[in-house]
Amino acid sequence: MAWLLVALCCFAASLSEFRDQYVLDPPDLVFPLEQLRAAGRPLSLLLVGLLLWLGVETPNKQSWRQRFMPSAVWCLMAIQGLIFFKTFASGSLSFALLAFMTFASTVLMVWLGPSRWLQDDGQFYLAIWAIASVGVLFVIANGYQAFFDLYPITFVHGALLGTTGNPQHAATLLATTVPCLLFLMQAQRQQRQQIFWVIALVLVLIALFLTASRTGALMGCLAVLLFFRRGKNQFIRVAFFIGLFVAVLVPILSTLDTNSVANQLLDTELENSRLRVWRAMWNAFSSHPFFGAPLQSDRLGYGENSWLAIAANLGIVGLIPLFFFGVSCIRLILKLDQIATRSPMYSLHSNTIIAGLAALLVGSIFEAFLLGTITFPSLALLLYLSLGQYLIELHQAMNSRLPSGEAPGSYYPEQLYPNI
Repeated sequence: MAWLLVALCCFAASLSEFRDQYVLDPPDLVFPLEQLRAAGRPLSLLLVGLLLWLGVETPNKQSWRQRFMPSAVWCLMAIQGLIFFKTFASGSLSFALLAFMTFASTVLMVWLGPSRWLQDDGQFYLAIWAIASVGVLFVIANGYQAFFDLYPITFVHGALLGTTGNPQHAATLLATTVPCLLFLMQAQRQQRQQIFWVIALVLVLIALFLTASRTGALMGCLAVLLFFRRGKNQFIRVAFFIGLFVAVLVPILSTLDTNSVANQLLDTELENSRLRVWRAMWNAFSSHPFFGAPLQSDRLGYGENSWLAIAANLGIVGLIPLFFFGVSCIRLILKLDQIATRSPMYSLHSNTIIAGLAALLVGSIFEAFLLGTITFPSLALLLYLSLGQYLIELHQAMNSRLPSGEAPGSYYPEQLYPNI
């Protein structure tokens, strides 16, 4: 039940509606999706509070683990602290407090809840299931909407924006869940469950294509390549995976008007607009290299790049914790790669986290979700980092087992390596 709440919280954090200077009143979704979308932020905060309460109320048994979250998380906290101080000094005090408290509550929730629940492989499996379930919920919700009226979720140039309110956000959500769906597809021993996750994966990939997002396509392709990079049968698996995808994709897309989607994927004008935003952020950093450009309103504004957005708004002061965040993530990925090599029984687990974390890092170059307070990418990033930290500590405990069979710091050695 707790991991189901995690999945619902992640999905609620993804709910939003599209608004810009041209679209002030987006079309409504069908009942009850419109009501859920309108209550997306309050609902996600409510679920964060509930999970925080569950984390506090969970019996505090002495754990065999030493650390529950890697240092990359605290680097993100430092960045949010800098954003708070700059907004507090030059912008809105209430917004600064609300944004920082929201992110701090989210980190505290993950620290007291999901990261501490990761004590055995069964909990690892449930955490992967929670992330994958977000993609399944997205497909179900938007399939339900498309059955009644497709226009409200595709009215932006024909691209699928779904319940996220933005094609890029939808693509990020879908691509982030791909490694977890691949894990569940391969970890299942019952054929019916394996077929279910194969179908879910294919539907997620179809939805990812319909978003017309090159960022999402890059994240998804990178995730698949990193997931299948090892193993004796990796080429057979990839061939089967691609063949199944094409076999299902072609007949479905033949009934849809995909011209607008293809045009967006090949439209260089969209890329030029992104480069203009990047150039503007670089110029802002060049003009104010130490503390970033001064605020133009009551809050900071972010462009389409997490790294350049921090450079433009916080300068070198903000790039320092961001640099250590990147180094921490790369070190974690390299350690997981070693685990995949030295411990074949955890190769599938390690490849899943490597694929998900690498996809999010690449996606952060094109979207500013590293600066989000309570969004699906930020929650998924915290969960992937926590899962990676669990695998590293588990591998260390396996290498440090005493002759008696008890792992150092473990009070439940029989639960340390249960079968999935």
